[in-house]
Amino acid sequence: MAEEIEEQLRQRLEDGLPEELERAEEQLRDQFEDQLPELIDRELESTRDEREEQLAERKLEEMIERLEDE
Repeated sequence: MAEEIEEQLRQRLEDGLPEELERAEEQLRDQFEDQLPELIDRELESTRDEREEQLAERKLEEMIERLEDE
């Protein structure tokens, strides 16, 4: 009797699990697709900020070198 109940529960779990996983995967995919443009924008902004900082550092170094040469 306990074995029958265990088998029934196992079968229900196996039958329902793929559906649940598929739904969860779809929800995650939708959420990721919704957030993707924002993530890309943030990454581009971060990269732009890093480039601007590097350029400013380079200009400052050049100015210091010119002042030292004078």
